[in-house]
Amino acid sequence: MRILTTNKRNKNRDSIWGLLFVAIPVLSVIFFVFLPALFSIYISMIEWNGYIPIGQATFVGLKNFAAFLTSGGLYSKEFLNALFVTITLMLYIPFNIVISFLLAFVLNRKATHMKNSLRLVYFLPFVSSAVAITLVFKNLFNVNGVINSLFAVFGFGEVEWLRSPGLSRIVIITMLIWRNIGYTMLMYLAGLQAVPNEIYEAAKIDGAGIIKQITKITLPSLKNITFFLIVTNVISGFQIYTESAILFQNSFGKGPVNGTESIMVFLMYIYSGNDLGMASAISWAITALILFATFLQFMKKRKEEKYD
Repeated sequence: MRILTTNKRNKNRDSIWGLLFVAIPVLSVIFFVFLPALFSIYISMIEWNGYIPIGQATFVGLKNFAAFLTSGGLYSKEFLNALFVTITLMLYIPFNIVISFLLAFVLNRKATHMKNSLRLVYFLPFVSSAVAITLVFKNLFNVNGVINSLFAVFGFGEVEWLRSPGLSRIVIITMLIWRNIGYTMLMYLAGLQAVPNEIYEAAKIDGAGIIKQITKITLPSLKNITFFLIVTNVISGFQIYTESAILFQNSFGKGPVNGTESIMVFLMYIYSGNDLGMASAISWAITALILFATFLQFMKKRKEEKYD
């Protein structure tokens, strides 16, 4: 009887300790994620500059949302431009996926020498500071930068990369591709190493060439990794900010003719004007866009799996 009582006490003690350890991350999420999120919903419905007591702020309902979501809104044109710029900059995603896959495929081949060194070289930009990388690209693509110097060697004239909306976006897209290739390549490399060599050997015996091996074996085996990479890259795409902000500090990251004003740059510009209600409304619009884009991708994947 005493043994049963002792065991019960030990179990209760273990349960209490377990609940205490679980309570720390749960309470952290509640106090630092959910409560601030609910508070930001309230802020999005008031006019507040952060200086006056929040109790004195004017409740405006959905007026902040209407200012950029309706056709006649104060910020509607700027919001649409920011959405267009963001979607344009996300063109880096397909290039990133394709180039990374090809690099991973080459590195995965047994004949590749210095495999570990090459992995490190490709991965370094991903773990480097985004600010430092942007400053490097700013110097590269400046009027008197390295790129124009190379053009001059081959007899081409100067290209004003950072004074044209279209060319500025190309610079940012190039930067995003270069910065993200390492991570995407390592994800593909891990997936490629999980594919048994016996499958490729059997395919070779059946007469399958390299193209058929890639399309019939490699790509289907990496389908889930590709889906994960597309989803995470789209989410990151909606949060592009540092590149524009550092390249064009004098214009709050908007660039020439607002050509690099991504949706996050637009948000931070409003926030810098101390219009916290409007900024909160825009942040929730960005959240809704990310959730909608993610939902569409999951629905597409489910539809594809249904017909497989």
